[in-house]
Amino acid sequence: MCNAYGHFDDCECGFGPPYPVKVEIRKLPDPKDPAPLNAGELALVLFALRANYFDRLDDESQNAICTATAKALQPISDRRFGKAQIEVEVTAVEKGSLEFGFVLLVAGGVVYKFFKDYKDLKEGVITFAGDVRTASKAINGMVRHVYSREERKARRADRKKEKESGGLALRT
Repeated sequence: MCNAYGHFDDCECGFGPPYPVKVEIRKLPDPKDPAPLNAGELALVLFALRANYFDRLDDESQNAICTATAKALQPISDRRFGKAQIEVEVTAVEKGSLEFGFVLLVAGGVVYKFFKDYKDLKEGVITFAGDVRTASKAINGMVRHVYSREERKARRADRKKEKESGGLALRT
């Protein structure tokens, strides 16, 4: 029986999403803007990854997780839009179910050099979001691996501090 935490792709328990991720298109450039700087802002939510320790990770560990996420998304962008045409940049992370905000940055800085018009841009971003959903199992696995490694490292450091202080360390 499923416990609504570790869903399989074919899980039909009804307690949670059928995919281990959710991809939202949060913002597309204004159709009236003649030279937008990015192709879109999206959010990626990893439901199956409980990241309650994320706030206690140091900056280096948080950056490692963001970098791993961008590296997981970049090949999808390269396949969809062409190699080195669109760069995926992680801009925000929220804990709980790990949620990443990211931006699709166009190489050269001008969106309509790459997309012929707004309709083409919108369709490309929607298709990219679908590609991310399709690759969600691999993305989730890559990010889960890096997060687990960084969390273990942070927990070891916390235990070491607690031991050095005589066991009286305050937990935040």
